[in-house]
Amino acid sequence: MKRINELIQNYNLIRIYHHIRPDGDALGSAYALKELIQENYQEKQIELITDEEITIDFIEDRRQWIIDKEIKEDFLAIIVDVSAHDRIAGTTWKEAKEILVIDHHQSTENNNIKEIRSDVIEFVNSELPANAAWLTEIANQLNWKINKQAAKYLAIGFMTDTISRIDIATRGNALKYFEKMFEILGQEEIERIQRKIFAKPIEYKEIISYILAKTIIENHYSYYLLERQEYKSKGFELKDVREKINIISNIGNNEIWFTIIENESNKYLVELRSKSNVEVNKIATKFGGGGHKQAAGCTLNNKEEVEQLINYIKERKYEH
Repeated sequence: MKRINELIQNYNLIRIYHHIRPDGDALGSAYALKELIQENYQEKQIELITDEEITIDFIEDRRQWIIDKEIKEDFLAIIVDVSAHDRIAGTTWKEAKEILVIDHHQSTENNNIKEIRSDVIEFVNSELPANAAWLTEIANQLNWKINKQAAKYLAIGFMTDTISRIDIATRGNALKYFEKMFEILGQEEIERIQRKIFAKPIEYKEIISYILAKTIIENHYSYYLLERQEYKSKGFELKDVREKINIISNIGNNEIWFTIIENESNKYLVELRSKSNVEVNKIATKFGGGGHKQAAGCTLNNKEEVEQLINYIKERKYEH
């Protein structure tokens, strides 16, 4: 942990990176880390780096994000919640003077960050279900003060990554970290954050109906495939149909459930989830992605690769 302190002290400019198609844990961890550094170190310039507009409604202060661009100044890159180099949003992290990874994913066999930069410094704890929980433990060990803004984003990270799965939420005694956020923020603020995260627009009913109509249910898996031209014809945008995988989490006798959604670049965004005995990160890694054992993703280039993925899962060619 002392190494983290040394790295932060050694740089005036610190750039924080998340994974592509960021979720609440990635964004919450990034925001919280910025707040933690600003609170505990003097006069650091901290930039939150992304490669696309942040559109998640429950994330406030979205204007803080800077679209990735090259700079000439030496800086420390801190990468949060990413296990594979091709899943990092942006590319300038490769040019950093030093790189620090704070992650709760197991390192992937393919696309490991060390393939690009062998000198990367990793602090990884795969026992914890949320990166926000691991960041809280790091803050505790370094005796960092956790202000209310940092606590808010740590709570967002924990709730979005684990709150719907008690078997995941309790892993690694992780609830103690959420309890700390509860103590800092109080029940009223925690409830406000929870309402904001799980609030659904009126149009959500139409989106659910559309997704359920497209869902394929088989013996051990279920999934839906959404082509861009079709969901656009229904009046939906990509942001409307993304991150909806939990809709089909309890349909049928699922061991695996997954979504395949075509984006504006004619690529197919894949999200995979599973019960505790199936490691979907191995599937994602085979198709160029990565992630957790029970939550992973990848990007496919064409319909042929889509069919290969579906057939791979259909034939149960995965380890569990």
